[in-house]
Amino acid sequence: MRLLFLGDVMGRSGRAAVVTHLPRLRVELALDFVVVNGENASGGMGLTGVILRASFRMLRVESAWITQRLIAAQNIADAMDIFDANAHTTYSVAWIDCLSKGPALGRSIVMLGEHTKQSELPASLRMAPFATKPRPSVAVPADMPSILLNRWSMRLFNETYFRRSSRSAHHGLIDWERYFYPLDALLKWNRIYGRRGLIQFQCALPLNRSKPGMTEILEAISRSRTGSFLSVLKRFGQARGGLSFPMAGYTLACDFPASPDTVILMAELERLTIANGGRLYLAKDSCMTPESIRLMEPRLAAWLGLRETNHMSEQFTSVQSERLKI
Repeated sequence: MRLLFLGDVMGRSGRAAVVTHLPRLRVELALDFVVVNGENASGGMGLTGVILRASFRMLRVESAWITQRLIAAQNIADAMDIFDANAHTTYSVAWIDCLSKGPALGRSIVMLGEHTKQSELPASLRMAPFATKPRPSVAVPADMPSILLNRWSMRLFNETYFRRSSRSAHHGLIDWERYFYPLDALLKWNRIYGRRGLIQFQCALPLNRSKPGMTEILEAISRSRTGSFLSVLKRFGQARGGLSFPMAGYTLACDFPASPDTVILMAELERLTIANGGRLYLAKDSCMTPESIRLMEPRLAAWLGLRETNHMSEQFTSVQSERLKI
């Protein structure tokens, strides 16, 4: 029996690629079954039915390497200015220090990337442009004691990482796996957070509210009793479809140790997100309330109408949909 699994089909372009290429693949590969993970195919959080057609768009590249440029940003405003100045760059992401304060609030290491052409590779890589060395990895052996992950240890990590990365800011080659999946070198990384685990937060704010809004959010995190050393800042383009998360603006993603203090912080970050016209990433949410999603999501009424019209409300549910009453 021959099976094909397609992972995480995203949005309209994902649906179109599956429609275009799947019939040919079924013939060429003599497939018996095709399984598609289409929960994000219409921004529906798995609540808008079974995805029958989907597509994805491919990008032709000449090598498995990324030309990366690291830029140290001294604060959140500086980081956003760097993103804006490099909006033409194919890939851009930043590690951000969520515990810094004052003039250094939101200091970051911005990582810009472009696919490396074969002609741009050094001679030692040019003959086999898609060959990369096996990536070494190490696993966290056990759940760490929660006392090890505190504001002081996280501040020390953030200070060390920022200083080291600032000194090594440069242009350089990095293989695709290390660029796109840097955390995969640390297996079972969630054990760092101890037995209680972690709570994830990710918001998106519109472009006109990103600087003041992110400043307020970072100030709230910095003065809280908790913190995050796995924090990422990105600039988004506009997305379409269902309750799709991205909007033209900026997104901040943080992982916090699970604790009563973190739950209190989540409520404050949720309030600030709403006040700045933003929204939360439903795929990572575990704390939002039914009232909050109705305040932050103007598309919700139409989306709920779609579920009702197509008799989906009873057929497709989740723990999250029951909690949010959607």
